[in-house]
Amino acid sequence: MKRFALSIKPIKQIFQQLMLFFSRFDKKEPIIIEENLNDEEKKQFSFFRLLGIISLIITTAIMGLFIIYSSSKFLPETYLEEVRIGGLTIEEASTKLAHQYPTPPEHIIQLKRKPIETLTEALELELENKNLNDEININQEIIESSSSTELEAYYDYHKISEEIIQKQQENPVSWVTHLFFASYSPKKYSLPILYKEEKLVELIKNFKNKFDQEPQHPEIVLTQTNNPNTLSLQLGKTIFHVDEKTTLENLKQKLEEKSFYNYIKTEATGFDFFPETYIASMVLNDEQKASALQTASKLVGVELEFSYDIFKKTLNDQKLISFIKFPEGFFEDRILDQVNSWKETLDRPSQNAIFEFDKKTLEVTEFSPHKEGLVLNAEKAEKDIKDVIFEVIRSEEENNDNQDDKNIQKNSSEKKLEYKKDFEFITASPEITLEQTNNLGIKERIGFGDSYYDHSIPSRIHNVAITSERINYAIVPPGKEFSFNKTLGDVSSTTGFQPAYVIKDGQTVLGDGGGVCQVSTTLFRSLLDAGLKITLRLPHSYRVSYYELDNKTGFDATVYDGNVDLRFINDTEDYVLIYTENNREDLYMKVELYGTSDGRTTEISDYKTWDFRAPLATEYIPDPSLPSGKLKQIDWSSSGIKAQFTHTIKDKDGNIIKQKNYYSNYRPWAAKYLQGI
Repeated sequence: MKRFALSIKPIKQIFQQLMLFFSRFDKKEPIIIEENLNDEEKKQFSFFRLLGIISLIITTAIMGLFIIYSSSKFLPETYLEEVRIGGLTIEEASTKLAHQYPTPPEHIIQLKRKPIETLTEALELELENKNLNDEININQEIIESSSSTELEAYYDYHKISEEIIQKQQENPVSWVTHLFFASYSPKKYSLPILYKEEKLVELIKNFKNKFDQEPQHPEIVLTQTNNPNTLSLQLGKTIFHVDEKTTLENLKQKLEEKSFYNYIKTEATGFDFFPETYIASMVLNDEQKASALQTASKLVGVELEFSYDIFKKTLNDQKLISFIKFPEGFFEDRILDQVNSWKETLDRPSQNAIFEFDKKTLEVTEFSPHKEGLVLNAEKAEKDIKDVIFEVIRSEEENNDNQDDKNIQKNSSEKKLEYKKDFEFITASPEITLEQTNNLGIKERIGFGDSYYDHSIPSRIHNVAITSERINYAIVPPGKEFSFNKTLGDVSSTTGFQPAYVIKDGQTVLGDGGGVCQVSTTLFRSLLDAGLKITLRLPHSYRVSYYELDNKTGFDATVYDGNVDLRFINDTEDYVLIYTENNREDLYMKVELYGTSDGRTTEISDYKTWDFRAPLATEYIPDPSLPSGKLKQIDWSSSGIKAQFTHTIKDKDGNIIKQKNYYSNYRPWAAKYLQGI
């Protein structure tokens, strides 16, 4: 169909030219040849006129038939290289060419590194006369080559034939002229050599693998958080990488211009080609160094917190600075890795609720709250990180514009800014919710608390796990008081507890149940969040390092025999279930309270600490289980301090139901080591 269109086009244009020519004689005025003709002469004149018209029609028809016949063939005296293809069809020419030129002549395509002068120009003298051999990945011997056979070089006889015919028929008048007078104007064309594109791509990749080096970007490192004096600049190195896409485009263009049979056969055995490169990393000049350090200093002390429900992830100033690529941009891979690490811990499928219990005794045999399926919106998280960095830098610049630089004093121990962003998730609802499993009103989480217990000894970790199991699944009816000690029961070796270090009478001693307070402290935090009525809470006499790993001083609750207890009343209209989870690998636990929310909200305010007292002298505790002289730290020194905060509970309308101050007085404490004897 395509070839038919090619054939008809010149014929149509020829007849358009003829019609234009004859229309010039279509005049309104009669042409008088002779005024006085007799009848015989008029007959002769009519005869010859008719004969002329018939001859013209026959001649035109013959020419038209010849044009039609010739339109699918090459013009006479057409040559492709040294092969005469004039008067042949595309198929005939392809067969003849394949016989004459079965394969391209053997040749080499060779990729070489660009000359150093070219690379220097690309840098626009930004290296400032540095030793280029030290700063740029230069290797005079970087060469990669492939033979025409390896590149699967070939001829496309059919394609070049079609292109020649199309080119010959572009101008109808020229085509007709050449059709009848070909012997005076032979047409010669070159036979292009083609290559498999995937082989060219492979050639470029092989060169790139030899040429490219790992980028060494300039980088600023903050050794100590919140301390601008610990900023240091790593200069990096100027590294060039091969631009595969541009190199392929340029290589194909050069081959289209140069790679022909006759050229390879008579003038060249191949081609040398310089791949295109770009700067993958570059040493900063003096001005850029100063700018980079100034930019990084603006982020010192900045903290970015992402949160969603109970999930919280924090990026400190060290992390934020590590994301910046100098002189401009970001380390996109680092930001992506950070967000992906969050996705690994936050993404989850939806989970149906399971709640099995004895309706008479309310003894729970299995409980698992429903959970929404979550997929973190990574793109938004990445954008939020960049936006905060931009915002900090911009706000600092605006502040500097409004002040005299000489009068600006920065306190390295004072945090400048805390930013908060919300995680965004794509959610999926479970098929079975907690509300569908019971009629006790236990349908949603109303309180949450968590804690970490890093540095705990094995026996303490064991006791935390047992305590967590003991209070897990406890159900508190409406209006009833919960006692931690009563629910926990006897704490001794006979009930599975192991000796661990406890604080007793101002001393660290081995005692059954060390670690129980980890759970009571976590429950206390969950009660504060839920806004349930806490009837008894006592702080520790000394600061305990475990309880300040993720929280401020003063949010702990100690328990012991008797009235050293943690108690609360379920002052809602529905049952409340205590649910615990303990991770012995991460040394992390959480306590969740499930019931029915009546709309109450809680708030922690007016937090303060005062009356600081220095830690006591380090203590060494003999331990026969350790090799003689070996030390193992089990407690960390802490200062004495007083702490207080206000806990406010409001109803669904925002009215204050209850307000209570929680006060703690911690005596100074010494670091403690186990010492082998």
